[in-house]
Amino acid sequence: MEYDIRLERDESGPWTGVCDSVNAVTQANTARGALAHLRGAIALAVDADEADVEYGAIEVRLPEAQGASTLLAEVRSSRTELAGLETKTRALTREAVRVFTEAGLPRRDVGEILGLSGQRVTQLLQGTDPAVA
Repeated sequence: MEYDIRLERDESGPWTGVCDSVNAVTQANTARGALAHLRGAIALAVDADEADVEYGAIEVRLPEAQGASTLLAEVRSSRTELAGLETKTRALTREAVRVFTEAGLPRRDVGEILGLSGQRVTQLLQGTDPAVA
């Protein structure tokens, strides 16, 4: 379950976490604490496990940092895009390793062509790819 939330900090320092859709409000000395408490408050409000509560849009209100919410949204979007590109790159790399080795190229040459170590090529061929775990 995904919930849009708001984090606010005033000049005095404490953070307030708010989820309007379930009327949950928390306060903590750190942003991390406010996020953790808010996750618990949302879970309690909707009778769910905390592990099932995810944050959708996060609005950040900081008097000393105008535009923080926009910047945060851009960062989150970029990180999501990067994760997708990493997944695509791993799949393409595994496919290239398979195609090149089936074509008879030595593993060291395959590694050199793809910018990988020979050991990494072996891991990919054996299906022991730690990046996929």
